[in-house]
This record gives sequence, C-alpha cells and structure tokens, in this order.
Amino acid sequence: MMVNSSNRRTIKSRRSKELTAGSSRRLQQVSFRIKFFGAGFIIRPPRLRHLGLTLLFSIPTMIGLYELISWSAGLFEESELGVNAKYRTVALQNPSQKPENDLVFQRILSFDPNDVEVWLKYVEMLGESKQHLKTKLILTDLVEVRELRDARIFTKFAEVLMLEEPFSAVNVIKAEKLLRLVAASDNLKDAILARRKLSLLYLTMNNRESAYRILEPVMIDYPVAGSEALWIEWSGGKKLDRDLVDKIMTRLDSFILSQVSAVPYETALAKTRMFIMLGQEKEARNWLKAQPGMTDSVLDRLNKEIEEMVMSLQSLIRLIQKLLIGRNLRHYSTVNQIIRFGHRSQLAYGPIPTE
Repeated sequence: MMVNSSNRRTIKSRRSKELTAGSSRRLQQVSFRIKFFGAGFIIRPPRLRHLGLTLLFSIPTMIGLYELISWSAGLFEESELGVNAKYRTVALQNPSQKPENDLVFQRILSFDPNDVEVWLKYVEMLGESKQHLKTKLILTDLVEVRELRDARIFTKFAEVLMLEEPFSAVNVIKAEKLLRLVAASDNLKDAILARRKLSLLYLTMNNRESAYRILEPVMIDYPVAGSEALWIEWSGGKKLDRDLVDKIMTRLDSFILSQVSAVPYETALAKTRMFIMLGQEKEARNWLKAQPGMTDSVLDRLNKEIEEMVMSLQSLIRLIQKLLIGRNLRHYSTVNQIIRFGHRSQLAYGPIPTE
C-alpha cells in the first residue's frame, strides 16, 4: 500500500508537535506569584535535578573549606597551648613578685584551673610578697574544690593558718584537721611531712607528748623524723633510748652514703642533731667539714644551728616552764630557740611571732 506525499507531511507535522509538546513539558518550571505591599513577585525555585547536580559538584569545595577551617582552628589551639606552656614554665621556675606576674598566673590558671603545681607556686609568690589575706582566701577556696583535693594544698593551708597573726585557737583546730587528713593518706611523702608539721603544732601548744607520739610510728623508717622525735624527748629532759639512737644513726648513714651529690640540708641537720644529743659537738663539726659539695652558706647555717643546740637546754627549759601560762607560747622570745632546735630549718617555718 502506497502512502502519498500529503499523508507523509501530515504524519511528520504530528510527530513534530508531539516532540515539541514533550520537550515543553520537560522544560516546564514551577513558578510562584506573590504580592508584597502591592508589588508582584515571581519566584522560580530551581528544579531538583539541577539543584542536586549543583550540590554534587560543590561537595569537594565544601570538604576543602571544612579541612581548611579545621586546620586553622587546630593551628590556633596549638599556638595557644604553646604560649600557655611557655608562660607556665617561666612561672614555675622563676616566679617574681612583680604585679604583672600576678596577671601571668591568672592567665595560666584560666586556661587550666586544676593545675595544682601552678596554684602552689602562685600562693607561694603571694606569701613572699606579704599578701597574706589573699593567700588565705585562695587556699580557703581551693580546699573546697573536689578536683583539687591535693595533700600539698591541705598542708600549705595548714602552714598558713599556723603562722597567721593574731594567734587563734580556731586556726589551730583547722590546721590540725587538715594535717591529720594528709597524715592518713597513702602518699608516704606527704603523710610524713604532715606528721612533722603536726609535731611542730603540738610542740608550740606545749604538748610534747603528742608531738613525740605523732612521729613515733615513722621514726625508724624516716630517720629525719626520728631525729626530731628524739630531740623532743631529749630536750624535755628524758633519757635517750640508745637502741633507737643506733637504729636512726644507721639509717641516716645509709641514706647519706647513697647520695651522689651533696647531702640534703635537712638530712645534714638531722645528723648533727644526733651528734649533739650524744655530746659529740666536735665530731658534728668535723663531719660537716668532710661533706663534699656543701656550700659555704649551707655550712654557716648548720654551724649556727649547732651553736644554738649546744646551749644550756635544761636551764632554758626550766625558764620556759616557769614563764608558760596555759598553751600560749607565742609571747616568749625564748621559745623561738626551742622551735629552731628541732623543727624550723626543716619545715620552713619562721620563728613564732613575739610581742
């Protein structure tokens, strides 16, 4: 069957219209007409296909921007960490008493408020610059912070309370409570130091028995504390236990021989104290001269301690006992000498204030 030319043209025209209609349907776009204050607007959102393609091609760019921002933030954080670490090192190694150094400590602590080492150095700096009230207020707050329940903070606060003027029974009670908490801790170094400070506290309260008892359990294992305990007994007029003396001397000698550098000051003082109790002043001075690496300033300090230790202790004690009224020892300058004999040099306490 033959198709004439007019039929062919009709078929072509029909197909062309169909293709045109299909194309227009595919290209049809949704439009929204809105009016705002009388003005007409037409909004034509992008078609999903085009929007999807646009987002797809934008992913690498977005990933690159994210990585760039993350790298910049990390670089800033690393730089801040480095600056704070530098300030921290300087503050811990060489704290000054200048006003601007207070700002340095505050900046470091704002970065890490739980840094115990920085807090301890900060209050030490405040104490040296005679800012006693600020020191006490800071330590009062620190002992209440759960994250900072550090034995060194407790011990430091107790020391501040013990030295505060005027003398206060309330401070004594607080200091005793803090030191007993530390003395019961598992950290032996902190516990021993707390016992020694408790001994000093009891001694200043004219409670020699408690001062000795708190040191008694550790006097063999820790001979510096042992020498202090023996001194408390001996300077109070009691006879020395030679067995204890020999054991403590043996432990001291063993520790001294293990030192690769100069003998620590408190160990040397403990050794000379043992010599004096045995009536061997000459041996004490000769032993000090023979110690390698000991500076002239340290030797001078130790020789002054020896001079004070060889004073007439018994007559001095009788004088103190005659003067004492109750537990308030701080009114008598002679008590300063007793405190210096057994404790002040090792425990970093100054003399008891006198009027």
